[in-house]
Amino acid sequence: MFDGCHDAIVYNSDDMNCEMDKETASFDLVQAMQEELRNALNSLGGKTSNGLLDRFVFLLAKHINSAADGYICLRKASKIDASKHLIRPSIEAALQIVAVRNKPELLYRFAHNERTQNRRLYEPQAIKLGEDYDIQDKKRWEDFTREYKAFFPAHDLLEQDISMFAAAKAAGLDWYYDVYYRLYCRFTHALLAATSGSLNWTDPEDNPQMAVAICCAVEAVQAAGGAAPNLVALRSRLDNLGTGGTEGQRSQRPRCNRTSATVARLGRCCRRYVTSEAPKLVSPRPRMRPGPSQNTES
Repeated sequence: MFDGCHDAIVYNSDDMNCEMDKETASFDLVQAMQEELRNALNSLGGKTSNGLLDRFVFLLAKHINSAADGYICLRKASKIDASKHLIRPSIEAALQIVAVRNKPELLYRFAHNERTQNRRLYEPQAIKLGEDYDIQDKKRWEDFTREYKAFFPAHDLLEQDISMFAAAKAAGLDWYYDVYYRLYCRFTHALLAATSGSLNWTDPEDNPQMAVAICCAVEAVQAAGGAAPNLVALRSRLDNLGTGGTEGQRSQRPRCNRTSATVARLGRCCRRYVTSEAPKLVSPRPRMRPGPSQNTES
């Protein structure tokens, strides 16, 4: 019944060497980026925050640093599948950083998101305890709004949630959301394409996208007063990802890999980089590792 079901995957040795070299280079960059982010965050110790926006960005950058730290540990242990679960949270945090740095007024709407999520989580428990959640929630929100107005008196306060797509679109990064955020959400939400191994072909894109998210965090922390002396050199390495190898080798790479240099420019997001075209993804044959066996019943 299962005879002949396990088809052999034949790899070109030159292409494999090229992809492995890129994997090594991109993972080295992720580690270097994470070290730069960690040092930049530590350099803020003892300094006074400029206000709500800097604190918000700092916490997001800290979140990316934690995710990157776990990603590196898992990747070193060859836990590729497990490491993928840390990419989407990093991208989401990076998109929020980009959004509020480009449009600071979105910070209030992100805070409203938190208020909505807190209500969904804590209100049922408050009801069980016989407490009035609305009174507590109203006071907390009024206190926050008062503090927010003190920092941003010119902002229009829109008490409305904002979706990640709307935030990405407001920052001019809806194309990135449509491609990479949606892609890595499949792992987070345990969709069949991810659980079956059908998305193993994304392996070569994992490191570049983590590096992009970390780069966003480093730039934001530097803008808040953190020290990042190696950022320019690291950003140059990020821009150069995906440009190595011979022309023949480059032409055989998956379409998503050939967009690495374009996506790397997201690392310059804090300079309001916007592209008008979204990269297109296809599902090529796996290169870094074989995918699941394509079994057919006879």
